[in-house]
Order: sequence, then C-alpha cells, then structure tokens
Amino acid sequence: MASGTAAAKVRPSAPEQQQSQQQPVGGTATWIDFNTLGSQGSRKDVRAQAARASAAARKATLAKKQARKGPQPGSFIFALPKSKATEPTAVANIVRKPPDKPQDQEALGNVTAADRSYTQKLLSVVTQNLQRRRLSIDSSGETSLAHTSIRSMLWDAMTSSTTLFQVAIFMAGTHSNTCGLPRSAFAHMGPGLIALRGASLDAIQARITGSDAEGIAPVAVALLAGWERRYGDLESYEVHMKAWKTLAIAGNSLEEQNMATLTDLTLEMYRMGLDEQSTTAPSGYMMPVKVMASLPQGFHVFSLRRAETRSLLTLSAQLATHYPKSKSVISRLRRIALENMAWSPTHTHGYEPRPDLEDQYDSLELIALYHIRAVQISICGVLLQEAMDMHGVTWSFDLQGGLHVHTQSCQHLRTEMLIGTKYQDIALWSRFVLCSLARAPAQDVFLTRVVKRVDVKSFVQLRTILERFVYPPTVLSNPCRALWDTLGIAPEWERYTDLFQPYPTPTSEVA
Repeated sequence: MASGTAAAKVRPSAPEQQQSQQQPVGGTATWIDFNTLGSQGSRKDVRAQAARASAAARKATLAKKQARKGPQPGSFIFALPKSKATEPTAVANIVRKPPDKPQDQEALGNVTAADRSYTQKLLSVVTQNLQRRRLSIDSSGETSLAHTSIRSMLWDAMTSSTTLFQVAIFMAGTHSNTCGLPRSAFAHMGPGLIALRGASLDAIQARITGSDAEGIAPVAVALLAGWERRYGDLESYEVHMKAWKTLAIAGNSLEEQNMATLTDLTLEMYRMGLDEQSTTAPSGYMMPVKVMASLPQGFHVFSLRRAETRSLLTLSAQLATHYPKSKSVISRLRRIALENMAWSPTHTHGYEPRPDLEDQYDSLELIALYHIRAVQISICGVLLQEAMDMHGVTWSFDLQGGLHVHTQSCQHLRTEMLIGTKYQDIALWSRFVLCSLARAPAQDVFLTRVVKRVDVKSFVQLRTILERFVYPPTVLSNPCRALWDTLGIAPEWERYTDLFQPYPTPTSEVA
C-alpha cells in the first residue's frame, strides 16, 4: 500500500547513531550483533531447535546466498518527515477504528502469565543471538542455524497472531513500490504506509485477545520500536521504548540497542522468503511443474528468466489455489500478504530497493509486474477477511478503508502504457478488480476508456478475461458485476476509441 517506488534514505536517527556496535563491513554486507551463548548446554538447545525449524529450507537457502550482495549505499527508502506530525489525520483516520482505547502504557502494562511465557520463549532466542558476536545476515556461508531458528519463529508468530501480523504488514511496506510514483514523491511517507502505521498502533492498544494472538504484544512493541529507530523519528521511538520498559517481562529480554537490528532481521526474512519462492525447475529457468500447473493462463506472457518475476508469479499461483474451509488458510494468506507486500523487482540483491537495477528491466514488463503486485494486495486482503470471518477470528483493521487508500494511490500505475501490448489484459484485470473492491468514482471515466480500448463489449467478455488471472469468484464476482453496471457503458459510447480522448460522464452517474 505504500505509494512510492522506493523512498529517499533517511539520515540515521539519534539513537541509531549511538549504535556503534552495528557497522557495515566492506560496504556490501549487513551485520548484526550475536551473543556468545553462556554454556555448552545452551548451544545444544539452540542448535537442536534450529535444526528442527530449518531442515526443509536450509539447502536451498544456502545455494542462493552464494552470489548475493547486500544492500548498497544510496538505495532509496521512505523518508519520514522529522516533525511531530508524521500521521496526517485525514489519512490515518480512514483505517482506524473510533477512539475509546486505553493509552499505550495502560494497554501494554497488564501482561498475563501467558504473555510472559510466549514472549519470553521468542525473545530469549532473539536476545541470545543479537548481542556481542557479529554475524552477517547476507553471509554466503549462512553460518548460524540459530539465526535461521529466529526467522522460523518470527514467521510462525507473524502468521499466527493477528496483532503481530498487523505490525508485520506495516513493516513489509517499508520499501514497497506499489503504485510506481515518481521519485519526486518520496519526500514523505506514502498514505498507505501511514494508514498501516496507525492501524499497527491501534492493534497493539486494543490488545486483541483471541486464540491466535495471546502473548504477542511485547514482540509487536519491539518491532515497532525497531522500525522507528531505523526509519522513523526519535519521538515515536521513545514512546515505544517507554511502553517496552513498562512491560512485565524478564530483565534479560531484548535490549534497546538491538531493536533496530530486529527490524533488519525481519526485512531480511521477507526477502529470503521471496528468494525461496523463485525456485526453478531442474531444467532451467522454468518454475516447478506444480507451480506452473497452478499459475493462471494469463500470466504465461512473462519470461521467467528473472528470479523476481518467478517469485511474484509464484505468489499469484498460490492465491489462485485458495481453499477457505480450513482454518490454516489464515496463516497461509498472511504469509502470502507479507511476501507480496515486501516484493520488489530487485529483492535478490537486498531488501532495500535498487533503482539502478530497476532501470535494467524492460519498462513494460516492470509496469506489468507492479500492476500484479498492486491488485494482489487487495485480493489477498479480501480473501483474508473472508477466511477470518468464516472461522470467527477478529481483525480490528478497517480493510475497506485501507483498500480505498490503496486504490486511490494506484492511479499512478501508468496503465495506459500497457494498452496495445501483450500486457493489456493484465492492465484491465488489475485496474478493474482494484476499483471493484474499492470504487474510486474519479477513476470511472479512465476505467471506461480502458475497457473500450481493449474492445470489451459485454460483461461475459470481461469476465472471460478476468478469469485468466487470479479471480476468486466468492469475493470478486458480485463486485465486478456491480462495477460494470455502474460504469453504464452504453451503445452511444462506441464512437470513442482513443484511450486518451476525454469521455463524457457515464449516464448512470448523471443525477
């Protein structure tokens, strides 16, 4: 939902400048602090836990690390304004529930025994592995099994807890380029990221206590504090740290200097997940047979030589095979949502965007990929809401408000450049589905021009195109039909064939 291609990298905040133990080595690898374990028994415990957690993916991950470079200086991220007002009220309130919530410290101070047990289980492993001894996140040897164990535990926590997922999806949008905004728009945080940031704060304050969320609030606070220390402002960071220090957890839990490192670890975890999604078949650059069998036909216009293309289309294949009856689908959709949000066309080179490498793409292919990622944010959101409602899981996030913010930002996707190319059906599918899930009346005229330009004359013809992509009928059939009827494409419009020629207001919109 973040609306920039990547954002300008901010200068280190005051707390980050004090973090002297974390430093780049050789300008290419991101280093974290690693704690030397206190006893041989502890080492054995961590190794055993890591082995169980990572056995399935370890070999594939090791092979992919050999040729990877870390984040490079000069890459762009969202630059947050350093003033107090980092959340424009009009945007933030769209996706935030009404007030009537306790303050941060009140909401977070009453930590139960279950809270302490779950939190300490995760934080004890994180703490033991984020102090003193250096370990490179991007090291080609991937030497620490404990590091893999932390990633596994974080994935499990983020996909199991509604509260932590809300924070995680905000973090996943840190470097998002959902809408292809020009670099001139990078001066401030995008409206989507602002909305997710506010929703993350609300989720923690509300202290969701469902069966999928107990004991996770302290971890959520740690992640938000780390994000503010790395990318945000000093005032917000201090607020989070004040709440963190009031929590009733053990004294040897995650230390202040490691908060930003935990953020780095989480962003790197997303990137590594995307790398794993780009697995090829033994024959070469083709995706595995099972993935290709699930990939809707409309996506077969892409070359699969780029790992980033394969990873995004793998997520498309996963969304196309959606079975909502099992409660496990909630965790599955959350992971898809996180990886889809964190996707970038240069993720194999590091978790921070690389605009210089984006320039090496075919421009039309890159625009088409951004269309896919943008619409899948909305589709994944409504599928997740459907699954959570079906299984009685509460989600405080105002999804419909968030979809409206997202759809408004997507007017910058440069759809018109795809019309008349092999990607024009992708353009039609993505923009029509986006607007059907969160209608933006200001985009009606443009959307009608697109429909006419690709020579779609009936809803049956339109649905045939939509079904060649990700089109779960339970959540899209009715909204797409309603949008088609609202557009009111009438016979007298047939003479308008130029995409760039202004159209009159649809008859159904005339009072």
